[in-house]
Amino acid sequence: MITWITHPEYDIPLPPGHRFTSTKFSDLFELLKRSEYMESATILIPEKANAEQVGIAHCSEYVEKIANGSLDEKEQRRLGLRWSPVLAKKIFYCCKWILISCEICFAIRHCMSFGRGDSSLSF
Repeated sequence: MITWITHPEYDIPLPPGHRFTSTKFSDLFELLKRSEYMESATILIPEKANAEQVGIAHCSEYVEKIANGSLDEKEQRRLGLRWSPVLAKKIFYCCKWILISCEICFAIRHCMSFGRGDSSLSF
């Protein structure tokens, strides 16, 4: 049995010509749902993380900037995307994904997630 973590908010609109496919997470999830692996999968859809949970990995100033859209140009370039409400929402969902993934991995040693560049964790 494997746990899959996914959320419709993981896909975001990207500008034309962006190096990432904007629907890669849902595309992979849809492909796997049609596979034999679906029979033994448990699917989790996380809630959005709160600022305190995001603050586990980021300083409160950065969390506030993500939440309210006050990232400066340099921070947006480092992020690789222009700030938008959709991006902020995705970041908070992805942070919750990370927390859930770690909890599951510590408990059962493996899970699969569709929300970040790294698609699975195991210990």
